[in-house]
Amino acid sequence: MVPDSSLSRRQVLASGGAAGALLGGSALARRYLRTVAGATTVGGASGWPMVARDPGGTAYAPEADPPTDGVNVRWRRGILAGSGADERPAPVVAGGVVYAVGPFGSENAPHSPELLAASASDGDVLARVRQPVRTAPAVAPARAYRRRTVATLETPTFDPHRLVGLPGADAGSGGWVDGDGSDPWVGADPTRWRASVDAASDSYSQVHFGGTTTPPPVAAGDTLVTYFRGTLAAVDGSSGTVRWTSDESLPATRPAIRDGAAYVVGPEGGIRAYDLATGASTDLSVDLPGRPMYLAATPARLYVAGEGWVRAHSFDGSADWRATFPEGASVPTGPVAVAEGTVYARRADMTATRLCALDADDGSLRWVCEGVAPSEAAYLPAATDDAVYVPTDAGGLAAVDAADGSVRWRFDPGGEPCSPAALAGDAVYVVANAHLYALEEA
Repeated sequence: MVPDSSLSRRQVLASGGAAGALLGGSALARRYLRTVAGATTVGGASGWPMVARDPGGTAYAPEADPPTDGVNVRWRRGILAGSGADERPAPVVAGGVVYAVGPFGSENAPHSPELLAASASDGDVLARVRQPVRTAPAVAPARAYRRRTVATLETPTFDPHRLVGLPGADAGSGGWVDGDGSDPWVGADPTRWRASVDAASDSYSQVHFGGTTTPPPVAAGDTLVTYFRGTLAAVDGSSGTVRWTSDESLPATRPAIRDGAAYVVGPEGGIRAYDLATGASTDLSVDLPGRPMYLAATPARLYVAGEGWVRAHSFDGSADWRATFPEGASVPTGPVAVAEGTVYARRADMTATRLCALDADDGSLRWVCEGVAPSEAAYLPAATDDAVYVPTDAGGLAAVDAADGSVRWRFDPGGEPCSPAALAGDAVYVVANAHLYALEEA
């Protein structure tokens, strides 16, 4: 969880209604509170700079204030898809810029998807390029440069897979390419560095994470943690130097990073921790009912999800609680989002798959949302204190009330399914129908 001293909009409005009365009604109060939140958080340090927002993978944005009561399209921009578009990574937001990858297939050839950078506030296109991108990017600081590094995994048809670092397209900086900024990303190679290693095996297809079969890179300070097929590696975000690699092949799931350690699924199941600085590894002694598929780390504990179960563990491996869903379900539970006091997961039984909320301290079931069937391919919840946003199997995006699981609104662009969402400031960002959308309160 990310510490936050501010109150949510629901908490403010519930504290006697004084703010709403002073501003002359709830609509004006909501607009004022949304503006205050957006003015300080859009694309800043409290944006959504990687998939699942933070190194721990909580997908929780306590400072964001996206639409909860209704939804309108603030802006949309076309984004080019790759061949056989069936994977849809989530967009990310940092430095006032939304970075998004167009839908693509498991085989990128002959057409690669587009990597697009647009202004978070008005959707103006800052840069765009077509590359054999495989994941959503992660945005990390770069010591040697003024601009951040935007890193994404590429899978060229004939070359080894590689992590590619690009200069950040900071809003107002004149584009992605340094210098005069002419034709940024168009007809030029904007690459700052490329990193690659010899991979032991291909484990990308074992686990889906948020719209793609390849885990996205994770940024922890200026370190990028990623998989090259089954090999875990730490890469310097400034130079692209590979700092260390795992000494054996691992199932490729998104690492959960907390307090200098990267937690991943071990080669024989279970959980393994890698020291972020040295690469030294330790296996946690955990008793799990099956191979874990998803991990999320908060200051308090490590949340682990598998097929039909969620568990919470202390960082020494001891179990805090266990939650098992009805038998007979073959749908993976995760990924999970971990907000302040709540874990959001996908709960399946023999008849349906639903979004559910669990108490983060004891695992008890708080509610099941009967009105939303989460998407299996693009499932990755995104949460604030007020709502959780989830792609649905009907192809749209739903906002679900955090308190009781009721559906607050639905966004249905028609055509192709939605990606998972990114929450920053007062907006929700998704990719759907070969467009990047910014959604705001109706």
